[in-house]
Amino acid sequence: MKTKVYIKDINNQVSEEFWDIPIETIEKFKDENGNLYAIFVIENGEKKHYFLKKDLWDAQEELDDIFLRSNIPDVIKEEMAKNVIKRKIKQRDKG
Repeated sequence: MKTKVYIKDINNQVSEEFWDIPIETIEKFKDENGNLYAIFVIENGEKKHYFLKKDLWDAQEELDDIFLRSNIPDVIKEEMAKNVIKRKIKQRDKG
């Protein structure tokens, strides 16, 4: 099914495209307007995309800021990221 997807690339540039998406994926990740949100990452030299709920997609810049800090140990970065995600999920559950 053709669905509007908002996509953040590895430079946090946003574009809109219409993709053929399985209905199961649409139901799992769609926002109130039926749109989907994806990010592109590089894993093992390959470009891959992941769908996210909109609130976590919106938090991507905040998460990037955490992981780009070179003066913080990785274990602390992971804990900070978990806290951001927990906060976003809690906000979603309240709203």
